[in-house]
Amino acid sequence: MSRLRMPVNTMEPIPYTVYRYLLPHERQVLTVRRHPAALIPPAASAVGGLLAAAAVTPFGASGTTVETVVWLLAGGLLAQFAAAIYGWFDGYVVVTRQRIIFVTTTILGRRVEQFPVEQAKELEVKRSSAGRLAGYASFVFEFDGPVQRVIEFLPYPDQLYLELQGLIFPDPADDE
Repeated sequence: MSRLRMPVNTMEPIPYTVYRYLLPHERQVLTVRRHPAALIPPAASAVGGLLAAAAVTPFGASGTTVETVVWLLAGGLLAQFAAAIYGWFDGYVVVTRQRIIFVTTTILGRRVEQFPVEQAKELEVKRSSAGRLAGYASFVFEFDGPVQRVIEFLPYPDQLYLELQGLIFPDPADDE
C-alpha cells in the first residue's frame, strides 16, 4: 500500500518576505503559517473584555471612573487581538534543505531565528485533543546545545512531521 503525500502548502501563496531570508542557492522545502486556532485565545479575551465593559455600563452613571477603566481594559484587549492578527499574517516557519527559519512578527518588530538542519537533534510533536479536532500541533525542536524551540499551532502536523524527519534524518541511500 502506497502512502499518499500531499504538498503541505498548496493553496496559500508564499509572501515576498519569505524570500528575503533565503540565500540565492536555497530553495524552500516547505513554508507554513500557524493554524488560525492560534487566534482563539486573544479573540476570546477581547470578546470577554467587551462583554464585561458592556455589562458594567448600564449599572454605573455615565462617565464614572470604573466604567472608564473597564472600557480602557477592553480596548487594550481588543488591541492585543489586533496585534495577534497582524503577527499571524506575517509569521512563518520556512524550511530549506540547509536551514529551519522561524519568522515571528509583532507590532514592535520582526524576529528571525534560524538553525542549520544538521544541528537538529530531535523533533517532538505534541497534540492536544483540541489540536486533533482542529488539525494542529505543537512542535518541539531540539538543537545542539541547550537550545530548544517550541512552535505552537502548526497545521498539517502529520505531513510536517514526515517532511521534517526526512530532512533531519536523511536516507543514506539517497544521493542527491
